[in-house]
Amino acid sequence: MYKKAFLSNYELDKFKVYTSSANSRFEVSKRFKIKKLKNVDFLFNLSKVVNDTKELKLSVINGEIIEFNVLNPAYVLEKNQEIVNTFTNYSSNYEEFVRNYEKDYELFLQSPLAFSLKQSDINCFYVSSFKGYFDSFSLHLKNGFEFYQPIFTSLKDNEELVIYANFHHAFFDLARAKKFYDYLAELLK
Repeated sequence: MYKKAFLSNYELDKFKVYTSSANSRFEVSKRFKIKKLKNVDFLFNLSKVVNDTKELKLSVINGEIIEFNVLNPAYVLEKNQEIVNTFTNYSSNYEEFVRNYEKDYELFLQSPLAFSLKQSDINCFYVSSFKGYFDSFSLHLKNGFEFYQPIFTSLKDNEELVIYANFHHAFFDLARAKKFYDYLAELLK
């Protein structure tokens, strides 16, 4: 599920600063012109960029810096005007990811209402999506500064998709966020 990560001296110094005196996360957003996008395609492309970005797979477990082999998207679906939490196992193979998603979606459709359909594991990142009612949404975790995976919120309205990303500063910065969004833009074309 994960392996020990080895960081350069620069990366270790940055990690120490952003987990002690300047312990912080930051949020950025980007707008994309998109007419139509299926949820499964959005989750696949977002998951691909996350899993192709080593820094986003870094975390801390029992005081040790680790790198997850894979991060799975944990997301919400709506049923009877209530949200249901679930996740899909990521695969870099699009067809396999779609099969995994469809299996999870079928489970969602067949199951009675439950807050957590499948309990997400430690190797998940979080995605919330909503349509046009709110201008933004930001998830704040109780121990958010000890949570290193990215958190995403997307807003789809008419022909525009806005993706808000919340990153832990210990492993990620604005330069990497720009590369992240540029890569995502290529995939969403």
